[in-house]
Amino acid sequence: MSAYLKKHLNKTYIEIIQEIRLKKSYALLVNTSKPIEKISSEVGYSNTYYFSNLFKKKYGQTPSYIRREVRQNP
Repeated sequence: MSAYLKKHLNKTYIEIIQEIRLKKSYALLVNTSKPIEKISSEVGYSNTYYFSNLFKKKYGQTPSYIRREVRQNP
């Protein structure tokens, strides 16, 4: 299955799962008041520091920055 995904989507299984988790976390950050630690755990990351690093790589900003800025400027 991994070879198929890599060939047809040019992404590994892990990259696809990570993308889904980070998209879900973005939505939770913007639409809820849940703590970042709780959101991190809900999307499958037990280490909030690791989650924040992945989030920043994908979106260019930290989860707390996204929450603050998107809520102020919808």
